[in-house]
Amino acid sequence: MSYYSVKKVYEARNGDQINVNWDRVVWDRLRIPKHRFIAWLAVQAKLQTTEKPALYGELKDWLNIIIQTDDLQHLIAKIQHSYRSKFRKQVVFAGLITMIYFIWQNRNSAYWKHCVRSARADMKQLKHIVKSRILVVLPKKISRADYEWLMKL
Repeated sequence: MSYYSVKKVYEARNGDQINVNWDRVVWDRLRIPKHRFIAWLAVQAKLQTTEKPALYGELKDWLNIIIQTDDLQHLIAKIQHSYRSKFRKQVVFAGLITMIYFIWQNRNSAYWKHCVRSARADMKQLKHIVKSRILVVLPKKISRADYEWLMKL
């Protein structure tokens, strides 16, 4: 006698699902909600921002990221497996997600308003937004070294 299983019906209906490694990166509480949505689209390659902007290099310099890749999913995987504290990885991902949002925003501004902000102005605003958001939703357990690192950024 066979039994009905919701799990088996779901799997039969949807087929094999791909496990993703970027879901916690995008949907973390340290990210601003509108940035989360744009990052979610970018990770799935649904945004029309394929160029590598100058902002990317400045972000890597600011957060001291030494990774040679242009692929967003590869970059996420490299950062996840780096030897940093969990908090520092969260800050790096918050900067990356905000950068993706700024790239998308700049692209729309260039298309609709025919103006583009400089990478330097974007970077200044990015630093302010990331630090402000993290200080507002600062995790309860954070080491003194990580807190001092955040304040120096």
